[in-house]
Amino acid sequence: MQEVGSVRVAANDAITIAGSLNNTLATGTLVAVADSACLYDGTPNKLLDPCNGLFTVRTATVNSQQDLFVSFQGNAVIFGSFQSALPGQGSKP
Repeated sequence: MQEVGSVRVAANDAITIAGSLNNTLATGTLVAVADSACLYDGTPNKLLDPCNGLFTVRTATVNSQQDLFVSFQGNAVIFGSFQSALPGQGSKP
């Protein structure tokens, strides 16, 4: 069954992505990738391109962090999500 949902972006850059049963799939504050120091600063260890038009929402728990990348095309939204485990205490990234 294909799920049809909704995407809402508020004036304060808050985004909510909900499924067809109105269950929240993702929520957070959109930040331009170019304004996200953890992703872009022009150095070799981070993105070299500011990715204009691409936004991110980062959420973290004790065990993991998730980055949601969002772009808008006309009346459509394109998004992808990546999750990774956080290093244990005392370990180096």
